Amino acid sequence: MASQTKSTQLKSKYGITRTKEQIFSFIKDKIRKKMDHWKTKLLSQAGKETLMKAVTLATPTYAMSCYKLPRKLCKDISTMMARCWWGQKEMKDKQHWITWDKFTRSKAEGGMGFKDIQMFNKALLAKQVWRIMTQPNLLVSKVLKEKYFPGGSVLEGKVPKNASWIWQSLMSAREVIKDGCQKKVGNGKGTNIWDDKWINNGRDGRIRTQKPEGSELKKVSQLMAQHRWNRNLIYKVFHKEDAEHILSIPISWSDQEDRMIWKHNNNGQYTVANGYKILQQKEMDKKEKRSREEGCSYQQTNKELWEALWKMPIKHKMKIFVWKCINNGLPVKAQIFNRTKKGEPVCCGCGESMETIEHVLLQCKKAKEIWKFALVQWDGLQDQTGCFKQWWNMMMNARARNEGDDRIALTVNVLWQIWKARNARVFNSLQKEPFKVSEKATAEWKEYLDAVQHNQRRSTAETRRQQESGQGEQADTEAVTLKLAIQHQKGNSSFGIGITALNAANQGIAAWSLRERSSGNKDQDLAEAVRLCMVKAAGKGWRKINIRFENKKMMAQFQNGKAWTIAIEAIMEDVQQMSLWFRTCTFGRLNEETDSLCYSLSKIALLNFCDMEWNYATL
Repeated sequence: MASQTKSTQLKSKYGITRTKEQIFSFIKDKIRKKMDHWKTKLLSQAGKETLMKAVTLATPTYAMSCYKLPRKLCKDISTMMARCWWGQKEMKDKQHWITWDKFTRSKAEGGMGFKDIQMFNKALLAKQVWRIMTQPNLLVSKVLKEKYFPGGSVLEGKVPKNASWIWQSLMSAREVIKDGCQKKVGNGKGTNIWDDKWINNGRDGRIRTQKPEGSELKKVSQLMAQHRWNRNLIYKVFHKEDAEHILSIPISWSDQEDRMIWKHNNNGQYTVANGYKILQQKEMDKKEKRSREEGCSYQQTNKELWEALWKMPIKHKMKIFVWKCINNGLPVKAQIFNRTKKGEPVCCGCGESMETIEHVLLQCKKAKEIWKFALVQWDGLQDQTGCFKQWWNMMMNARARNEGDDRIALTVNVLWQIWKARNARVFNSLQKEPFKVSEKATAEWKEYLDAVQHNQRRSTAETRRQQESGQGEQADTEAVTLKLAIQHQKGNSSFGIGITALNAANQGIAAWSLRERSSGNKDQDLAEAVRLCMVKAAGKGWRKINIRFENKKMMAQFQNGKAWTIAIEAIMEDVQQMSLWFRTCTFGRLNEETDSLCYSLSKIALLNFCDMEWNYATL
């Protein structure tokens, strides 16, 4: 009895209750205190966006990485962020003209890029599941494995009734990892042919071919022979589609073990950002499907339009201004009257029409007077001024024209100044001269443009200095330069490889014309060619080599030693191991105009039935 009383007193003293909302209420209190200290009146909405994303969304991150937060708490945090965005007046919340759902969409989908708290929570928890699965030697992995999934995988663990809240939280995000992970083949010894997901077929990653009766094939390693696929066996056992997918997978020459990868990321690693993106896309697909079933029209966003808006050379607050215009989120009089039934919906500038977004920016007499003095005119869009979104879409089609981006940037500055002149007229009874409004828009645009160009000149000068400092290095007299080119031919399942070797005096030493099966991926084929080139160089006993090829993107990956895509990761790891065969192994850029011989050899390779090697004396 005494111990029970003591336990009750401890719970009362430290606030420990069975209500999870109360346990995690400190998060909401912490966010509220931070927001109360912000002087939001001194911040533009662009400033609020930066502050909220950097501080508010970061506050609950640690707790969300371990626990699933209650749904109500997530909604309360979103509500606090929405109130901070729209602001307050006389201790009352201002109208929210755009739903928070639009704010949580990515900027490419027409949103503001704020996080949906529940989805973000799930993506963070999925990261912990990924760590437990890919790093079994961690202490937390060992403890959870011993208690909840002994002898199995975290993806197969059960959730008993007495499970801790941490484990229940992790299991709520398990499906995210389960749907997106598959095996990456190394030596093939740890991958089951028929049960595991291991091929890149664009579906679930599993083999479609039914297992033949009496077949003893079980592991992927049984489909290999001498670090190459056994093509005859594969075409005999599997359907053609499955066989083609299998043969496109690169095999490790350094006997790497099979491992789990995240198929939605190029480098095969799960990231919170990538997981959140997948969850967001699934939610959008559900909404689209629901809308079709209910017979409603689902408005798909134009990604190119939104991406062009956020990349425009204008101030960020003006980008947000245009975003609000497109989403009908400006507090014009017609909007206010429709929402609150207060005030007059008539424009105070002309006194003739309802003050809508289109009217105040494009149709009003005051706006037209300002447009007359502007340096940019859109006479061909006069019939589109009834809908701002349609008018904006038509205008954005002019980006491809001469100085199209500059014309649109100046247009946004004019729209911004028209809106500011309207606010001065409504709230301060100030009438601004049309010429001065237009002049200010031009001046602000030029000022911003000059600042951007100044930064670009500084960046270019710094790059030039770095290049000049690197050119002073002397060439190594022992180094052998290997010039490499590949050639593809439409309808041909193979690709040609041409290699020429030159010494430090630029004299020819050797040349090869090789033919290999194409994977269907040009980057992967080039990586395979580099690996074969290193084998040839090692066979000649060369100790210092410099391999040159044309692809800048692939050259950067080889120089850094890291693959950007999972397709070439196995080859890249082999190249890193093979580079230890040489004293130095570097990579450089090839010029097709001056190094045409290797290109010719790659074309010849497509005509040959076997690989060929020459000494330059016989060419």
